Amino acid sequence: MIIKKLLISFVHFILKIIFPLINIPTPKVINESGGINNIPKLLEGRKPFIICTPSISKTSSFFSLLDNLKKANIEYSIFTNVSPNPTDVLAYAGKEEYLKNNCSCLISIGGGSAIDLSKLIGALLSHPKKDFTDLKGVFKLRHKLPFHIAVPTTVGSGSETTLAAVIIIEKTKDKFAISDPKLVPNYAILDEQLITTLPKNIISTTGMDNLTHSIESFLSKTSTRKTKKIALNSIKLLNENLLSLYKDGSSTSRSNMLYSSFLAGLAFTRTGVGYVHALSHSLGGKFNYSHGLANAILLPVVLKAYGKKIYKKLSIISDSINLTSSDLSKKEKALALISWIESLNLQMNIPTTFSNLYTKDDIPVLVKHALKEANPFYAVPKIFEYKELEKIYLKLM
Repeated sequence: MIIKKLLISFVHFILKIIFPLINIPTPKVINESGGINNIPKLLEGRKPFIICTPSISKTSSFFSLLDNLKKANIEYSIFTNVSPNPTDVLAYAGKEEYLKNNCSCLISIGGGSAIDLSKLIGALLSHPKKDFTDLKGVFKLRHKLPFHIAVPTTVGSGSETTLAAVIIIEKTKDKFAISDPKLVPNYAILDEQLITTLPKNIISTTGMDNLTHSIESFLSKTSTRKTKKIALNSIKLLNENLLSLYKDGSSTSRSNMLYSSFLAGLAFTRTGVGYVHALSHSLGGKFNYSHGLANAILLPVVLKAYGKKIYKKLSIISDSINLTSSDLSKKEKALALISWIESLNLQMNIPTTFSNLYTKDDIPVLVKHALKEANPFYAVPKIFEYKELEKIYLKLM
């Protein structure tokens, strides 16, 4: 195992050199209340394929968008077959509808599921002879995707600015990411009016997904001064606005949390994530479990498992949000930050375990999937072996 760890560490060293050299585009941002009404003028004659959940399609903001498209004489097609975890079956169905209706661009309105599904449909459209097993992994896309406007309606996925899309293969239950700069949407519209009725459980879980993105990005060995600054700014906004939004969200807290999520997406798409996401994706693939909820439950436990390896970086985060007095040790500041995360979960009624979601017999498959995802391409601060991930799953049963 020592040799294996040395090889993984070597890969991390290479990734630290390569990551800053990758040209990842940043979507153009419209960050304003009512920003969705700018969409018609961005289309430039294109016929949009609008991907959203059934609930989004019934909102006043959505009807307003459709009215504005009609006033601009822009034809459109709507696809509402969106699930919490995008699947290959839904992506292929979306592709066929897009072609059937002669569409020429994508508009995704929703959480990470809707935006990721749009990316997956775009990948199929631009690579008609490929399937998702061909596109799995990194830098497999060879052609430009259709023009894409992403409109997030949660405060956590960051998918509107990332180069990744996560998919579940329905037949095998395998869950994995496709990552390529070509997946980054052309525009991100952050419109706080779209989250005025966001349910509390969605605020809490997507908010903690947001926090996980920033923290895992900050802890990554591939993080840079720039990505650390972005991640810290995201965490500061979250610290100041998440609980306020959860309890009685104002326009300001909605707007700030949307931007916090956007920043977290910018950070982790340039560094990668870590074991929280690997463990979470394993549960999502096998049990279709909520990604944000899984991250929220896993985050403090994984941070504790990293131990002293991350005390220094966690202490920097703690200082950035003025969590403790400056005279405390790095360990004390780090543990205070973990306690703060646990407190956020508690105040937003997030459980501390997975409550019999899986059995001991499921754990070998879960661990194997998580290890395969994380090692060696997540530049984590500490390399875990099978027994360490098994211990985390056992702890959270």
